[in-house]
Amino acid sequence: MTPTDRIDFSRLNDEVQRGVMASRVLVAAGKALAEIRERQLFRVVCDSWEAYCERVGIDRRRANQMCQAGLILEGVETKLGNAFPGIDEMSESTVRQLAGMTSEEAAEAVVEAASSPEGITPKSIRRAAGKRRKKTTVKAPRPRRLKCPGGLVMVTVNRKGLTSGMTIVSLLRHALAQALTEEGDEDNAAAA
Repeated sequence: MTPTDRIDFSRLNDEVQRGVMASRVLVAAGKALAEIRERQLFRVVCDSWEAYCERVGIDRRRANQMCQAGLILEGVETKLGNAFPGIDEMSESTVRQLAGMTSEEAAEAVVEAASSPEGITPKSIRRAAGKRRKKTTVKAPRPRRLKCPGGLVMVTVNRKGLTSGMTIVSLLRHALAQALTEEGDEDNAAAA
C-alpha cells in the first residue's frame, strides 16, 4: 500500500464508521464502502473484505446493501442534481426500492414519488418504481411426476426453461436425446 492509499483509506474508513451509525449518511457511507471494496483499501487493516466488514460492525451482506444503495442514490443525484428537494433525506429502505433500475428509471421514479401527496416515502417510491419495472411474472409449472412401468420420471422446469419457453414435452425430448446419447444409441438420439 502506498502512503496515499493509507491516507485515502483512513478518510474513507471514517466516513464508513459514521455511516454505519446513522442511516442519513447513506450516500457518503455507501460510496465510501464501494470505493474501499473496489480499490481493496481494506487491506490496510484486514486481509479480506469480510474481515473488514466485521471490523466496522456489519456483515458482508449489509455492507454490499449499503454500497448498492449509495451507488443507486449517487446515480439519481447525478441525473436530478443535488438541489432536488428531499433526495438527501432518503433512507436506505426508500432507496432499496430502486434496486435493479437504470439511473434514468430511478430518477423518474423519484420525481414521480416527490410529486405524490405523501412525498418521498418507501411506499411512494415502491409504487413509482413498480410502474417502471418490467413485468416478468412467469409462473413456473408444478413439477410433473410421470409413472412408467418400472420407474418414475420427475420433470421440473428451472428458470432457464421458463424464460426460453420450454414445455414439459420439449424437456422430455431433450432428456430422452441426452439419455440415448449417453447410452451410445446416437441414431435414435438424433430422432428424439
